[in-house]
Amino acid sequence: MDCSGLSDDDYHYMLNFLRQEGNGALVDYMAREGIDPRKTPVEFMRYEMKSLGGVYYNEKGETTLPGLYAAGDEIFGGISNAAIYGWISGENAVSYSKTVEFCDLKKQEKSIKHIHDLAGELRNRETGGDWKEFNFALQETMDDYCGYVRSATLLEAGLKHLQRVKQKAYSAMVARDQWQLTRCLEVLNLLDLSEITILAANERKETRGRHFRADHPFANVALDKMLLYVKQKNGKPVTEWRKLKD
Repeated sequence: MDCSGLSDDDYHYMLNFLRQEGNGALVDYMAREGIDPRKTPVEFMRYEMKSLGGVYYNEKGETTLPGLYAAGDEIFGGISNAAIYGWISGENAVSYSKTVEFCDLKKQEKSIKHIHDLAGELRNRETGGDWKEFNFALQETMDDYCGYVRSATLLEAGLKHLQRVKQKAYSAMVARDQWQLTRCLEVLNLLDLSEITILAANERKETRGRHFRADHPFANVALDKMLLYVKQKNGKPVTEWRKLKD
């Protein structure tokens, strides 16, 4: 905490709100010991240098998918960050949209038909489980196999079980009205995201932050980098790592 550049007004303003945030004991201790952070930098806290999960983005708010921008809580918490990156990402998204052609719907006919047919199957089934049952099965699977304590054995078993739940959801989930159809599609999306989470957790063979591996209980300095994404290539998961920004 280096306050050497603060004016007297800013310094006292800071002390006032340190008290408001519950740091009165620190303020009183510095006053009692004659510590003036305007003259002497103080080690206020130690922070673990770690990579946090979330959507990867650059200074323009761009993600690894062209045309997709991130802002707000999707990239970092706090209202100030949301306001700043909402503006930055919005401006760059507008600029990007001017450089590309509108999507050719004919090229997307196969994807559109797949979603259309899937929605029809969900709505036309007469028997089967509803979205709540599959959502519960998903939550229990992730809690049991990809919870606080993780290992290769748990994650690999969890992936196989999750894929069975996913297969069953596609073949037996029922949407009895349009509202349930939305929830069913949401569960299918959550199943995809959960599969990616397990694959990513198994790829990071170390313990760091809230990611605890019983089979790799220590942080690995060789993994001081970001697991950028997991994507599918030729039917198999492919990962990409990237060094953390300086």
